[in-house]
Amino acid sequence: MSNRIIDEALVREAIKLAQPTVAAILAHNGATWGPKWVTGRVMAPGLETDKFEFEFSSDGPKEEWNSGWGDPLRFYDVAEKKLAVAEREKTSTSVVVATRAWCLEEGEYLFPGGVHRDGISVSASGAKGRADEAIAEVVLSLIIMLANLKTDLRIEYKQTKIMA
Repeated sequence: MSNRIIDEALVREAIKLAQPTVAAILAHNGATWGPKWVTGRVMAPGLETDKFEFEFSSDGPKEEWNSGWGDPLRFYDVAEKKLAVAEREKTSTSVVVATRAWCLEEGEYLFPGGVHRDGISVSASGAKGRADEAIAEVVLSLIIMLANLKTDLRIEYKQTKIMA
């Protein structure tokens, strides 16, 4: 068991805290193009798995794929590509697309939806790209907030050394 600041329990708590805000984003007029759900990924120091996956829907369980939306998309695959861009370029995917799209590699997308800050990357896919990126930013900000609160608590209790 790791003594790192960020662990899967902390990420799960951040996702739980994000749920009401993300549901409101997905219900907002114009934030989605069809489906009312997103899937995403988190990559952060201290996570036991390479990438932590999450899913949000606007209200209740996600609806089935509607053939009017076109061919079914695997949002986890798109989120994985957005995460790779954010992690590699150390910035949000909207910045990469707007200022250096030539850095995108084969199979990557011109969609916003990935963010990176302070060694943590988060991506979301399923809504419109701007909504995806806002959702990723909400999750990222909550991870950082919880990590800072956990750090403060450890300092308060004199648990200042990170152990393996």
